[in-house]
Amino acid sequence: DDRDDAVFTPPRTVDAVHLQVGDNAINLQECVFDDADTCHIPDEALFHAQSAFFVSIVIVQWADVIACRTRRLSIYHQGMRNTVLNIGLLEETVLACILLYTPGVGVIGTRPIRFVHWFPALPFSMFIVIYDEMRKYLIRLGPPEGSEKKMNIVEEYTYY
Repeated sequence: DDRDDAVFTPPRTVDAVHLQVGDNAINLQECVFDDADTCHIPDEALFHAQSAFFVSIVIVQWADVIACRTRRLSIYHQGMRNTVLNIGLLEETVLACILLYTPGVGVIGTRPIRFVHWFPALPFSMFIVIYDEMRKYLIRLGPPEGSEKKMNIVEEYTYY
């Protein structure tokens, strides 16, 4: 019983228009560089993926800056009254849009991405904000009644 012969991977070749897997040939649509839906060139696909990853970093930075604004106060109590911070968030987003969607800027490796590719980072951003709000709530509760400690365990191990 020779297991190495049981797994067969057919030879595969890819170019910009044709995909050959074994005896099966698939004709791909001609690649249009400014349309992520029809692009089948691996380097262009990589640039689109890197652009989506760049956007996810920008979105998670929104959550980080919101979470790090105060050490104890909730965003509900603090609000978003810091004009400089709000302008900074807007500026970061506008800069990301300029780097992605302005013609001629693609020489640095960015490509326009579909709007839906801005969404995968949102659950992670929400998790960061919710986690930090829960942490701040537990810190505000303080140490247990009758304890000689000045701070509770959450504050002791997560307060920066």
